[in-house]
Amino acid sequence: MKRKISCVCIIIMLFLINIISLPVFGLKTNIITNYGQTITVDDNGNADYTKIQDAIDAANNGDTVYVYNGMYYESLVVDKAIILTGQNRKYTIIDAQNASYAIKLTVDNIKINGFTVQNAYWDDIHFKYSNNSQIFNNIIQNTNRYNGICVRDMCDNTKIYNNIVRNCKDIGIELNSNNNEVYDNTVSNNGWCGIYNWDSPTAVNKNFIFDNTIEGNYYGIVLSEINEVYGNILRSNTEGAILVGSSNNKIHDNDIIDNIGDGIIIEYPENNEIYSNKFYNNYNGVKIMMFTSNNKIYGNTFEKNYRGVYIERMCSGNIIYHNNFLSNSHQHALDSKANTNIWNTSTGGNYWDDYKDNHPDAKPSEDGKTWDTEYSITFDSYDFYPLINKVGKSKIKSFSLNFPNVLIRLLEYFPLLQNFLKI
Repeated sequence: MKRKISCVCIIIMLFLINIISLPVFGLKTNIITNYGQTITVDDNGNADYTKIQDAIDAANNGDTVYVYNGMYYESLVVDKAIILTGQNRKYTIIDAQNASYAIKLTVDNIKINGFTVQNAYWDDIHFKYSNNSQIFNNIIQNTNRYNGICVRDMCDNTKIYNNIVRNCKDIGIELNSNNNEVYDNTVSNNGWCGIYNWDSPTAVNKNFIFDNTIEGNYYGIVLSEINEVYGNILRSNTEGAILVGSSNNKIHDNDIIDNIGDGIIIEYPENNEIYSNKFYNNYNGVKIMMFTSNNKIYGNTFEKNYRGVYIERMCSGNIIYHNNFLSNSHQHALDSKANTNIWNTSTGGNYWDDYKDNHPDAKPSEDGKTWDTEYSITFDSYDFYPLINKVGKSKIKSFSLNFPNVLIRLLEYFPLLQNFLKI
Protein backbone atom coordinates (compact mmCIF):
# COMPACT_ATOMS: atom_id res chain seq x y z
CA MET A 1 0.00 0.00 0.00
CA LYS A 2 2.88 2.35 0.62
CA ARG A 3 3.54 2.69 -3.11
CA LYS A 4 0.07 4.23 -3.53
CA ILE A 5 0.83 7.15 -1.22
CA SER A 6 1.57 10.01 -3.53
CA CYS A 7 3.87 12.95 -2.96
CA VAL A 8 0.82 15.19 -3.37
CA CYS A 9 -0.85 13.61 -0.33
CA ILE A 10 2.29 14.04 1.76
CA ILE A 11 2.62 17.69 0.78
CA ILE A 12 -1.05 18.33 1.62
CA MET A 13 -0.59 16.72 5.03
CA LEU A 14 2.50 18.85 5.65
CA PHE A 15 0.51 21.99 4.87
CA LEU A 16 -2.41 21.05 7.10
CA ILE A 17 -0.27 20.04 10.03
CA ASN A 18 1.80 23.20 9.89
CA ILE A 19 -1.24 25.45 10.25
CA ILE A 20 -2.89 23.47 13.04
CA SER A 21 -1.83 23.24 16.68
CA LEU A 22 -3.20 20.13 18.35
CA PRO A 23 -3.33 19.93 22.14
CA VAL A 24 -3.91 16.22 22.78
CA PHE A 25 -5.75 15.68 26.08
CA GLY A 26 -3.71 18.49 27.61
CA LEU A 27 -0.45 16.63 26.97
CA LYS A 28 2.89 18.12 25.99
CA THR A 29 2.41 18.48 22.23
CA ASN A 30 4.55 20.21 19.63
CA ILE A 31 4.23 20.56 15.89
CA ILE A 32 7.26 19.94 13.74
CA THR A 33 7.16 22.84 11.35
CA ASN A 34 8.39 22.39 7.80
CA TYR A 35 7.94 24.70 4.83
CA GLY A 36 10.10 22.95 2.25
CA GLN A 37 9.45 20.11 -0.11
CA THR A 38 9.14 16.41 0.73
CA ILE A 39 11.58 13.99 -0.89
CA THR A 40 10.72 10.28 -0.72
CA VAL A 41 12.99 7.25 -0.46
CA ASP A 42 12.13 3.60 -1.10
CA ASP A 43 14.72 0.85 -1.33
CA ASN A 44 12.45 -0.98 -3.78
CA GLY A 45 11.92 1.97 -6.11
CA ASN A 46 8.70 3.89 -6.83
CA ALA A 47 9.99 6.93 -4.93
CA ASP A 48 12.30 9.85 -5.66
CA TYR A 49 15.38 7.93 -4.52
CA THR A 50 16.40 4.45 -3.42
CA LYS A 51 19.20 5.68 -1.13
CA ILE A 52 18.69 7.94 1.87
CA GLN A 53 22.00 9.74 1.38
CA ASP A 54 21.08 10.64 -2.18
CA ALA A 55 17.86 12.23 -0.91
CA ILE A 56 19.76 14.17 1.78
CA ASP A 57 22.23 15.43 -0.83
CA ALA A 58 19.34 16.64 -2.99
CA ALA A 59 17.50 18.32 -0.11
CA ASN A 60 17.62 21.94 1.00
CA ASN A 61 17.28 23.36 4.49
CA GLY A 62 13.69 22.96 5.66
CA ASP A 63 12.91 19.93 3.51
CA THR A 64 11.59 16.59 4.73
CA VAL A 65 13.16 13.32 3.65
CA TYR A 66 10.50 10.64 4.08
CA VAL A 67 11.77 7.05 4.05
CA TYR A 68 9.48 4.10 3.45
CA ASN A 69 9.87 0.80 5.29
CA GLY A 70 12.90 -1.15 4.15
CA MET A 71 16.48 -2.13 4.94
CA TYR A 72 18.97 0.65 4.14
CA TYR A 73 22.64 -0.31 4.39
CA GLU A 74 24.09 3.17 4.67
CA SER A 75 26.27 5.46 6.75
CA LEU A 76 24.61 8.86 6.56
CA VAL A 77 25.92 12.40 6.93
CA VAL A 78 23.12 14.88 7.57
CA ASP A 79 24.57 18.27 6.70
CA LYS A 80 21.34 20.21 6.17
CA ALA A 81 18.61 21.37 8.54
CA ILE A 82 16.03 18.80 7.49
CA ILE A 83 13.47 16.43 8.95
CA LEU A 84 14.55 12.85 8.34
CA THR A 85 11.62 10.59 9.11
CA GLY A 86 10.93 6.90 8.67
CA GLN A 87 7.58 5.30 7.96
CA ASN A 88 7.72 2.96 10.97
CA ARG A 89 10.54 2.69 13.45
CA LYS A 90 10.32 -1.11 13.58
CA TYR A 91 10.56 -1.62 9.85
CA THR A 92 12.54 1.35 8.51
CA ILE A 93 16.08 0.21 9.30
CA ILE A 94 19.39 1.99 8.82
CA ASP A 95 22.19 -0.55 9.19
CA ALA A 96 25.73 0.85 9.25
CA GLN A 97 27.37 -2.56 8.64
CA ASN A 98 30.22 -1.67 11.01
CA ALA A 99 30.93 1.76 9.49
CA SER A 100 32.01 4.39 12.02
CA TYR A 101 28.54 5.94 12.30
CA ALA A 102 25.10 5.11 11.06
CA ILE A 103 24.03 8.78 11.16
CA LYS A 104 26.29 11.80 11.68
CA LEU A 105 24.76 15.23 12.29
CA THR A 106 26.94 18.19 11.31
CA VAL A 107 24.59 21.21 11.26
CA ASP A 108 21.96 22.70 13.57
CA ASN A 109 18.20 22.11 13.62
CA ILE A 110 17.99 18.52 12.43
CA LYS A 111 15.09 16.23 13.40
CA ILE A 112 15.36 12.45 13.08
CA ASN A 113 12.52 10.07 13.89
CA GLY A 114 10.91 6.80 12.93
CA PHE A 115 13.94 4.51 12.38
CA THR A 116 15.76 1.52 13.73
CA VAL A 117 19.43 2.57 13.68
CA GLN A 118 21.98 -0.18 14.28
CA ASN A 119 25.35 -1.85 13.85
CA ALA A 120 27.71 1.14 13.77
CA TYR A 121 31.28 0.56 14.89
CA TRP A 122 31.59 3.77 16.94
CA ASP A 123 28.19 5.45 17.42
CA ASP A 124 24.84 4.76 15.85
CA ILE A 125 23.98 8.49 15.96
CA HIS A 126 26.84 10.97 16.34
CA PHE A 127 26.52 14.73 16.83
CA LYS A 128 29.28 16.98 15.52
CA TYR A 129 28.61 20.72 15.84
CA SER A 130 24.85 20.24 15.73
CA ASN A 131 22.79 22.40 18.10
CA ASN A 132 19.02 22.52 18.60
CA SER A 133 18.49 19.10 17.04
CA GLN A 134 16.03 16.38 18.03
CA ILE A 135 16.21 12.59 18.06
CA PHE A 136 12.87 10.96 18.85
CA ASN A 137 10.77 7.83 18.34
CA ASN A 138 13.64 5.63 17.18
CA ILE A 139 15.08 2.24 18.11
CA ILE A 140 18.85 2.59 18.50
CA GLN A 141 20.78 -0.60 19.11
CA ASN A 142 23.76 -2.90 18.73
CA THR A 143 26.84 -0.70 18.40
CA ASN A 144 30.05 -2.67 18.11
CA ARG A 145 32.40 -0.37 20.05
CA TYR A 146 30.84 2.66 21.74
CA ASN A 147 27.54 4.53 21.94
CA GLY A 148 23.97 4.48 20.78
CA ILE A 149 23.75 8.29 20.72
CA CYS A 150 26.80 10.51 21.21
CA VAL A 151 26.26 14.25 21.75
CA ARG A 152 29.75 15.74 21.85
CA ASP A 153 31.12 19.19 22.71
CA MET A 154 29.50 22.25 21.16
CA CYS A 155 26.25 20.37 20.50
CA ASP A 156 23.88 22.11 22.90
CA ASN A 157 20.11 22.38 23.30
CA THR A 158 19.49 18.86 22.01
CA LYS A 159 16.30 16.92 22.75
CA ILE A 160 16.39 13.12 22.89
CA TYR A 161 13.03 11.56 23.68
CA ASN A 162 10.76 8.57 23.18
CA ASN A 163 13.57 6.34 21.93
CA ILE A 164 14.54 2.78 22.78
CA VAL A 165 18.33 2.64 23.23
CA ARG A 166 19.61 -0.86 23.90
CA ASN A 167 22.41 -3.38 23.59
CA CYS A 168 25.16 -0.87 22.82
CA LYS A 169 28.68 -2.02 23.56
CA ASP A 170 29.64 0.86 25.87
CA ILE A 171 27.09 3.63 26.51
CA GLY A 172 23.47 4.10 25.55
CA ILE A 173 23.41 7.93 25.46
CA GLU A 174 26.64 9.93 25.88
CA LEU A 175 25.81 13.52 26.73
CA ASN A 176 28.88 15.74 26.81
CA SER A 177 27.38 19.16 26.20
CA ASN A 178 25.06 21.70 27.80
CA ASN A 179 21.37 22.54 28.15
CA ASN A 180 20.04 19.29 26.76
CA GLU A 181 16.91 17.30 27.58
CA VAL A 182 16.74 13.50 27.68
CA TYR A 183 13.28 12.20 28.50
CA ASP A 184 10.74 9.41 27.98
CA ASN A 185 13.39 6.99 26.71
CA THR A 186 13.94 3.34 27.58
CA VAL A 187 17.69 2.79 27.96
CA SER A 188 18.55 -0.83 28.64
CA ASN A 189 21.22 -3.52 28.57
CA ASN A 190 24.10 -1.32 27.48
CA GLY A 191 27.54 -2.64 28.31
CA TRP A 192 28.82 0.06 30.65
CA CYS A 193 26.40 2.92 31.20
CA GLY A 194 22.88 3.89 30.28
CA ILE A 195 23.32 7.69 30.20
CA TYR A 196 26.81 9.16 30.56
CA ASN A 197 27.25 12.88 31.23
CA TRP A 198 30.98 13.55 31.41
CA ASP A 199 34.31 14.15 29.63
CA SER A 200 33.70 17.59 28.11
CA PRO A 201 36.66 20.05 28.12
CA THR A 202 34.05 22.75 28.66
CA ALA A 203 31.57 22.78 31.52
CA VAL A 204 28.91 20.10 31.18
CA ASN A 205 25.92 21.48 32.96
CA LYS A 206 22.24 22.28 33.04
CA ASN A 207 21.15 19.06 31.44
CA PHE A 208 17.77 17.57 32.31
CA ILE A 209 17.30 13.79 32.47
CA PHE A 210 13.73 12.89 33.33
CA ASP A 211 10.94 10.34 32.95
CA ASN A 212 13.21 7.65 31.51
CA THR A 213 13.32 3.94 32.28
CA ILE A 214 16.96 2.92 32.73
CA GLU A 215 17.60 -0.74 33.41
CA GLY A 216 20.02 -3.60 32.97
CA ASN A 217 23.14 -1.46 32.46
CA TYR A 218 26.35 -1.61 34.52
CA TYR A 219 25.78 1.98 35.67
CA GLY A 220 22.42 3.59 35.08
CA ILE A 221 23.54 7.25 34.94
CA VAL A 222 26.96 8.85 35.41
CA LEU A 223 26.77 12.58 36.16
CA SER A 224 28.99 15.60 35.79
CA GLU A 225 27.90 18.87 37.41
CA ILE A 226 24.85 21.13 37.57
CA ASN A 227 22.31 18.69 36.18
CA GLU A 228 18.81 17.72 37.25
CA VAL A 229 17.66 14.08 37.26
CA TYR A 230 14.06 13.38 38.16
CA GLY A 231 11.06 11.16 37.55
CA ASN A 232 13.13 8.22 36.28
CA ILE A 233 12.80 4.52 37.01
CA LEU A 234 16.27 3.02 37.54
CA ARG A 235 16.26 -0.72 38.12
CA SER A 236 18.34 -3.86 37.75
CA ASN A 237 21.59 -2.00 37.02
CA THR A 238 24.69 -3.89 38.12
CA GLU A 239 27.07 -1.53 39.94
CA GLY A 240 24.96 1.51 40.66
CA ALA A 241 21.85 3.26 39.46
CA ILE A 242 23.47 6.72 39.58
CA LEU A 243 27.15 7.62 39.99
CA VAL A 244 27.61 11.27 40.98
CA GLY A 245 31.16 12.34 40.19
CA SER A 246 30.77 16.10 40.42
CA SER A 247 28.90 18.85 42.25
CA ASN A 248 25.69 20.86 42.30
CA ASN A 249 23.32 18.23 40.92
CA LYS A 250 19.71 17.73 41.93
CA ILE A 251 18.43 14.15 41.97
CA HIS A 252 14.81 13.82 43.02
CA ASP A 253 11.55 11.93 42.61
CA ASN A 254 13.16 8.84 41.09
CA ASP A 255 12.30 5.20 41.76
CA ILE A 256 15.63 3.44 42.35
CA ILE A 257 14.73 -0.20 42.76
CA ASP A 258 16.13 -3.73 42.48
CA ASN A 259 19.66 -2.68 41.54
CA ILE A 260 22.30 -5.30 42.20
CA GLY A 261 24.74 -2.69 43.48
CA ASP A 262 24.07 0.67 45.12
CA GLY A 263 21.28 3.07 44.35
CA ILE A 264 23.31 6.31 44.28
CA ILE A 265 27.08 6.53 44.70
CA ILE A 266 28.49 9.97 45.54
CA GLU A 267 32.21 10.02 44.76
CA TYR A 268 34.20 13.07 45.98
CA PRO A 269 31.89 15.97 45.04
CA GLU A 270 29.90 18.38 47.18
CA ASN A 271 26.71 20.42 47.18
CA ASN A 272 24.52 17.77 45.61
CA GLU A 273 20.90 17.41 46.71
CA ILE A 274 19.24 13.99 46.79
CA TYR A 275 15.60 14.22 47.79
CA SER A 276 12.16 12.64 47.45
CA ASN A 277 13.49 9.42 45.93
CA LYS A 278 12.38 5.87 46.63
CA PHE A 279 15.25 3.41 47.29
CA TYR A 280 13.94 -0.13 47.34
CA ASN A 281 15.81 -3.46 47.34
CA ASN A 282 19.29 -2.19 46.46
CA TYR A 283 22.57 -3.02 48.20
CA ASN A 284 23.16 0.42 49.73
CA GLY A 285 20.47 2.95 48.98
CA VAL A 286 23.06 5.75 49.02
CA LYS A 287 26.80 5.25 49.32
CA ILE A 288 28.98 8.28 50.09
CA MET A 289 32.63 7.60 49.32
CA MET A 290 35.77 8.94 51.01
CA PHE A 291 36.53 12.69 51.00
CA THR A 292 32.97 13.61 50.08
CA SER A 293 31.38 16.52 51.92
CA ASN A 294 28.48 18.96 52.15
CA ASN A 295 25.78 17.02 50.35
CA LYS A 296 22.12 17.00 51.39
CA ILE A 297 20.01 13.84 51.55
CA TYR A 298 16.43 14.45 52.61
CA GLY A 299 12.85 13.41 52.08
CA ASN A 300 13.77 9.95 50.73
CA THR A 301 12.44 6.52 51.64
CA PHE A 302 14.97 3.71 52.11
CA GLU A 303 13.14 0.41 52.22
CA LYS A 304 14.25 -3.24 52.07
CA ASN A 305 17.80 -2.45 50.99
CA TYR A 306 20.74 -4.29 52.50
CA ARG A 307 21.67 -0.93 54.03
CA GLY A 308 19.94 2.40 53.68
CA VAL A 309 22.89 4.83 53.79
CA TYR A 310 26.59 4.01 53.98
CA ILE A 311 29.17 6.77 54.54
CA GLU A 312 32.84 5.88 54.19
CA ARG A 313 35.67 7.40 56.24
CA MET A 314 36.89 11.00 56.02
CA CYS A 315 33.53 12.45 55.05
CA SER A 316 32.20 15.57 56.71
CA GLY A 317 29.37 18.05 56.57
CA ASN A 318 26.90 15.78 54.80
CA ILE A 319 23.42 16.25 56.22
CA ILE A 320 20.86 13.44 56.24
CA TYR A 321 17.41 14.35 57.52
CA HIS A 322 13.65 13.84 57.11
CA ASN A 323 14.13 10.40 55.52
CA ASN A 324 12.26 7.16 56.20
CA PHE A 325 14.32 4.06 57.05
CA LEU A 326 12.17 0.95 56.73
CA SER A 327 12.97 -2.78 56.89
CA ASN A 328 16.54 -2.53 55.62
CA SER A 329 17.90 -6.03 56.13
CA HIS A 330 21.40 -5.45 57.54
CA GLN A 331 21.21 -1.97 59.03
CA HIS A 332 19.56 1.33 58.32
CA ALA A 333 22.77 3.36 58.19
CA LEU A 334 26.50 3.22 58.77
CA ASP A 335 28.51 6.40 59.34
CA SER A 336 32.17 5.49 59.62
CA LYS A 337 34.26 6.33 62.67
CA ALA A 338 35.52 9.90 63.12
CA ASN A 339 33.23 11.33 60.46
CA THR A 340 31.44 14.60 61.21
CA ASN A 341 28.16 14.30 59.36
CA ILE A 342 24.79 15.56 60.58
CA TRP A 343 21.68 13.37 60.90
CA ASN A 344 19.08 15.95 61.86
CA THR A 345 18.07 19.58 61.67
CA SER A 346 16.40 21.66 64.36
CA THR A 347 13.02 20.61 62.94
CA GLY A 348 13.74 16.90 63.23
CA GLY A 349 15.88 14.02 62.10
CA ASN A 350 14.77 10.83 60.38
CA TYR A 351 12.13 8.19 60.89
CA TRP A 352 13.61 4.84 62.01
CA ASP A 353 11.21 1.92 62.07
CA ASP A 354 13.25 0.13 64.77
CA TYR A 355 13.38 3.11 67.09
CA LYS A 356 10.95 1.77 69.72
CA ASP A 357 12.69 -1.60 69.72
CA ASN A 358 15.93 0.12 70.68
CA HIS A 359 14.38 2.75 72.97
CA PRO A 360 11.24 1.24 74.51
CA ASP A 361 11.15 3.88 77.27
CA ALA A 362 11.44 6.92 75.00
CA LYS A 363 8.71 9.52 75.16
CA PRO A 364 7.56 12.19 72.72
CA SER A 365 9.25 15.56 73.04
CA GLU A 366 7.26 18.70 73.80
CA ASP A 367 6.75 19.39 70.09
CA GLY A 368 5.00 16.02 69.68
CA LYS A 369 6.98 15.33 66.49
CA THR A 370 10.26 13.89 67.79
CA TRP A 371 11.37 11.47 70.48
CA ASP A 372 13.17 12.64 73.60
CA THR A 373 16.05 10.19 73.20
CA GLU A 374 18.61 10.27 70.39
CA TYR A 375 18.97 7.41 67.91
CA SER A 376 22.46 5.94 67.67
CA ILE A 377 23.61 5.47 64.07
CA THR A 378 27.08 3.94 64.44
CA PHE A 379 30.20 4.95 66.32
CA ASP A 380 29.85 8.63 67.31
CA SER A 381 26.98 9.51 64.99
CA TYR A 382 23.52 10.26 66.34
CA ASP A 383 20.14 11.46 65.17
CA PHE A 384 19.31 13.80 68.06
CA TYR A 385 15.72 14.43 66.96
CA PRO A 386 14.36 11.13 65.61
CA LEU A 387 10.91 11.51 64.11
CA ILE A 388 7.84 9.86 65.59
CA ASN A 389 5.99 9.61 62.26
CA LYS A 390 7.03 8.82 58.73
CA VAL A 391 7.84 11.62 56.33
CA GLY A 392 5.35 12.05 53.50
CA LYS A 393 4.36 9.24 51.17
CA SER A 394 6.53 7.55 48.60
CA LYS A 395 5.11 5.05 46.14
CA ILE A 396 6.94 3.00 43.56
CA LYS A 397 5.80 3.67 40.02
CA SER A 398 5.07 -0.02 39.43
CA PHE A 399 2.82 0.85 36.51
CA SER A 400 2.32 4.09 34.71
CA LEU A 401 0.20 4.59 31.61
CA ASN A 402 2.37 6.87 29.52
CA PHE A 403 -0.01 8.53 27.08
CA PRO A 404 2.74 10.08 24.93
CA ASN A 405 4.29 6.64 24.37
CA VAL A 406 0.89 5.08 23.68
CA LEU A 407 0.14 7.71 21.07
CA ILE A 408 3.51 7.20 19.42
CA ARG A 409 2.80 3.48 19.10
CA LEU A 410 -0.51 4.37 17.44
CA LEU A 411 1.25 6.76 15.10
CA GLU A 412 3.34 3.89 13.79
CA TYR A 413 0.21 2.73 12.03
CA PHE A 414 -0.38 6.18 10.51
CA PRO A 415 2.87 6.97 8.73
CA LEU A 416 1.64 10.19 7.12
CA LEU A 417 1.23 11.78 10.54
CA GLN A 418 4.29 10.27 12.18
CA ASN A 419 6.77 12.98 11.25
CA PHE A 420 4.50 15.89 12.12
CA LEU A 421 3.24 15.24 15.64
CA LYS A 422 5.85 15.28 18.36
CA ILE A 423 4.50 14.12 21.71
